[in-house]
Amino acid sequence: MLPTTAFSALLGSAAAAALLAAPTQAQTWFTDQSDAYGVGYKHVDGNFSYAMGGGAAWFDYDNDGDEDLLATNSFGRHDMFRNDGGVFTEVTVESGVELGYITDTIGVMAGDYDGDGWIDVYLTNSGANILFHNNADGSFTDVAAAEGVAGDDWSSCSAWGDWDKDGDLDLYVGNYVDSLNFPYHFGGVNRYYENQGDVVGPRFVERAAELGIDDFALFGPSISGFPYISPEGQATAGCALSICSIDWDEDGDQDILVGNDFGQWVTPNKLYRNDLDLGGGLAFTDITEETNFDERPHYNMGINGADYDHDGDWDFYKSNLGDNLLLRNDKGLFADATYTAGVASGETADGTLLVSSWSIQWADFDLDTFEDLYVSNGVIPAAPFIKNDPRAANDLYLNDGDGTFTEVADELSGAADDGAGRGVAMCDVNRDGLLDFYLMNNGAPGVGIQSDFCRLFVANPAMVDPANGFLQLRLRGTTSNWEAFGSRIDALVDGVVLKRQLLGDPVFLCSSSREVHFGLGTASEVESVQIHWPQGTFQEIVGVPRNLQLEIFEPQVLMSGLQPTEFDGANKVVRFKVDLASVAAGDEAYGVLLQVRFGEGGPIVHQASAGGVLGGGGSTTQTFEVPVTPSIIAAITGQGFEFDVRAYVVAGTAVDSRRNVDPIP
Repeated sequence: MLPTTAFSALLGSAAAAALLAAPTQAQTWFTDQSDAYGVGYKHVDGNFSYAMGGGAAWFDYDNDGDEDLLATNSFGRHDMFRNDGGVFTEVTVESGVELGYITDTIGVMAGDYDGDGWIDVYLTNSGANILFHNNADGSFTDVAAAEGVAGDDWSSCSAWGDWDKDGDLDLYVGNYVDSLNFPYHFGGVNRYYENQGDVVGPRFVERAAELGIDDFALFGPSISGFPYISPEGQATAGCALSICSIDWDEDGDQDILVGNDFGQWVTPNKLYRNDLDLGGGLAFTDITEETNFDERPHYNMGINGADYDHDGDWDFYKSNLGDNLLLRNDKGLFADATYTAGVASGETADGTLLVSSWSIQWADFDLDTFEDLYVSNGVIPAAPFIKNDPRAANDLYLNDGDGTFTEVADELSGAADDGAGRGVAMCDVNRDGLLDFYLMNNGAPGVGIQSDFCRLFVANPAMVDPANGFLQLRLRGTTSNWEAFGSRIDALVDGVVLKRQLLGDPVFLCSSSREVHFGLGTASEVESVQIHWPQGTFQEIVGVPRNLQLEIFEPQVLMSGLQPTEFDGANKVVRFKVDLASVAAGDEAYGVLLQVRFGEGGPIVHQASAGGVLGGGGSTTQTFEVPVTPSIIAAITGQGFEFDVRAYVVAGTAVDSRRNVDPIP
């Protein structure tokens, strides 16, 4: 189990919970460890999935503290691998996820939809979808029809999120094609299933059309230069292949970004802004055009967001059949930064074939604080004008920290794998602070070859500067949804804010580990971790040591303020006042720890603790008085001219804290 954010983990001088592994002799960034871990897997394509799948999910289905693996199939059984401390055992039959041999599954998304603390799984299929309810005994039961989320569409992708901020998970499903008519396919409308909680009958109610987020559109005129006739004016919808549920404008509610295949022929990508914060209830506005979100319509496969340039807002990378697209966010307007950044990845070296890209993962592979980029590539059967490389290698781009990237040579990547790459699911499988991933290779005839197994690529610590550190967080909601989907996490490292969001959506068909990962560079600690929980709670943890893996619980007793230090010369005391507030329904016991240092980051010269019980919804101020003694005066001398004050409140398993640096008069 991960250590919690107790005083001992945060403040003690003991070694960190997990340190980087010793360097090895390998000279690639990743090594294929599929056989070593026993998770090699052969994907077989289905009758109606058209070489689109497959997806994989990392999630702790048995609640033992480590991440298990579900690998889906389109024509054949799904495989479940239980992880017991890094040893994987195939438990497909006993888990109940095999479901025969013809499901035409394309994607998978894990999420605890009923809030019972056991993670469930949703599978998108060509036909009725599957919702595997976790029975808390190592097995799953399909409840999709009973809960109202089975549908009967050609579904590709799905996302869990709390868009209405009522504390439970809703479900958005992206549908692909309703009727084939290349390239003017009639797309399938998307679905938004609102979670009604524990009710009699189906838990979910479908509201996408009502809310204007079903991706409905009308065909435009025919595109000149091609022998295809558009059904101009007829109703259609986007051919969705990806969803991103990020709060892109950071107004406190999750938005919906939809990536559509055949964008220039059918309808382009969409950016739906969630206007719940405006006070009129759940509502969305399509702001695609006004933000330039779909500046270059294309065959969108995946969407993923990151603040890759550390300028404080969310940028997006989109995969494509042809040149991919990096959208840089410039104060709410997107600009194409693909070519200046050097991440197009769109054609073969000789320019004769396109490259088809699918899953895209932002991750700080080298722990230098800047997120890098991994892109899975793989052939898809296509018309001559979009013919693509049958054996395209995957791409690894390292972020140079100046808005550009350096592509790692295939022989140094170790994960270049030239199979028919599709989904990529991220996880630190060996708990060394470096991100690993599972790659799904499609096994359709004429697409993959017999040796194209799905692969587990494990990061090689020898390629990472040993001076660089990491921080990994697992969040647990109490008022918010249990997995904390929709949380925003900002880490202050050497004066720079590193941004993450915890989302329940696929990048392309896959469900990655929900642990939040930061590379810290050479920083000795994280100055503060600030968490904006989905239900609006603000939490801060200051002075977090590097190389920790922490489980953080949403607090019920908050530190609402740390008042400026009071210097009482008349009584020769210094006062420190800590303001507390409870958001709990009933009484909550709490403890407060105060640390005072002379000089920012200097030695601790005073430490005190206090505690009490705070009534539900109540508030109080905890006051600490420190006499100004000769020893205090001696400690000040030569140490600096400010107090570095840190206060921590603990209630149950949750910690909240604040820090002030106050000048000494």
